[in-house]
Amino acid sequence: MSGILNTRIKKLMKGYPTVSDKYDVTGGTLDTASAAIGFGTVMAYTSVDGVYTPITSATTTAQVVGVALSPNVKLTDSWHSATSETLIQPGEAVNLCFNGFMAVEVASAVAAAVTPGTKVGLTLGALVVAGTDNALTGWYFTGCVEGTLVEIEIRR
Repeated sequence: MSGILNTRIKKLMKGYPTVSDKYDVTGGTLDTASAAIGFGTVMAYTSVDGVYTPITSATTTAQVVGVALSPNVKLTDSWHSATSETLIQPGEAVNLCFNGFMAVEVASAVAAAVTPGTKVGLTLGALVVAGTDNALTGWYFTGCVEGTLVEIEIRR
């Protein structure tokens, strides 16, 4: 059986909740000026209510709203992209997890430094282990790591 499953079943999938019924979601729209995004992208507020954009190097911790959640159903958009990844296109609906457990991707150095209960920080548009001045309020690493995917808990 392990030959079929390789050595184990994956623990984490980017953009998916890790605790199935213990999360809160808000709906909105991906800003039409944004590039297409993948599931698990950390999102920020814009000046328009209900319109969100991916974080950038200029995003502050106060602007972060949540993580783009993978929808239950999304038609593939392989004709839009050179990759086989299904993306949320500008102007399309996007659901954001703002409370719960989610799998997100981080740099390998960050994944290696993750410990349970460590605060999540934001530096130059990337999630990092928080320092004293870049912590995202209510965001914590759970310690679950699989490659560069980590589980975070967002408490609102």
